[in-house]
Amino acid sequence: MSRALKRALALSVFVTALGTGPAPAADLDAVRAMVRDGRYVQALEQLDEALAGDSGNVQARFLRGVVLAELGRVDDAITVFRQLAEDLPNMPEPHNNLAVLYAERGDYDRARDALLDAIHTHPSYATAHENLGDVYAKLASIAYDKALRLDGTNASARSKLSLIDEFLSVASDIPATNADPAAPGMAPATSAAVSPTPVAVPDPDALLPALAAWSRAWSAADVGGYLAFYARSFVPPRGLSRAAWERERRMRLRNPRSIEVEVSDVRTSFGDPGEAEVTFTQSYRSDLYEDEVLKRLRFAWEDGRWKITAETEVQ
Repeated sequence: MSRALKRALALSVFVTALGTGPAPAADLDAVRAMVRDGRYVQALEQLDEALAGDSGNVQARFLRGVVLAELGRVDDAITVFRQLAEDLPNMPEPHNNLAVLYAERGDYDRARDALLDAIHTHPSYATAHENLGDVYAKLASIAYDKALRLDGTNASARSKLSLIDEFLSVASDIPATNADPAAPGMAPATSAAVSPTPVAVPDPDALLPALAAWSRAWSAADVGGYLAFYARSFVPPRGLSRAAWERERRMRLRNPRSIEVEVSDVRTSFGDPGEAEVTFTQSYRSDLYEDEVLKRLRFAWEDGRWKITAETEVQ
């Protein structure tokens, strides 16, 4: 799931008071602990096992959608939450999570509609209201950007676009909270899908999903989401300052009308604890330019997730 805009859009992990079927609550508590620790592969195995015995288990289905999103299986996660939204029309959470996933794919119109559905089912659901504000901000950014492309001298659109992009960048760095005290009949939420509780031991299974999410954020021209994948210790290339590098990346993500980034032939290696390296073929296509390069990213485990510390092209 849908991170910057995805992070700003809280992917809630609410647990409803609905029945759990034969799967013991303790089993789901263990799965939630796996999710909080970023052990998504193990969590998915446990959830598939639970659902094999009770395919209607709402809590297990909901958690499975969250785990699929974290593993980068966005289409599968969307299928889960769509079905939950159909089966439980009075629950706002599936609609909210669909909105996050649509936003991750850059489909902000659908994200907006899903959030309006969430608010319609539960008008006091604060998470959906906040998320809707973030989606409207992103839609505003897209509109101002289009206005600027049509008229490069439009100083008003340029100023508004700068303000909106700054807001989205700041919002992406604010940890999302999913607790919604106004939601009746619901236990406190866990924000594992957005802001996992930092753990001391890095999760190697989370490395490839992080790489996939990085390429999706780039393809969606989600500036804040893209920049959020770079660690505090990241050293920009060519002697650029961090601020100058970020300005350059914002321009390069914003100028093309379309971007598509694909990674293939991925090879990973792990060094010291909390450090990893990924080498892959990067295929970049936009309406302005296209190329294919061999790239190497170095990662460090920071704030409970893998973040990029170095980025180089391999000659």
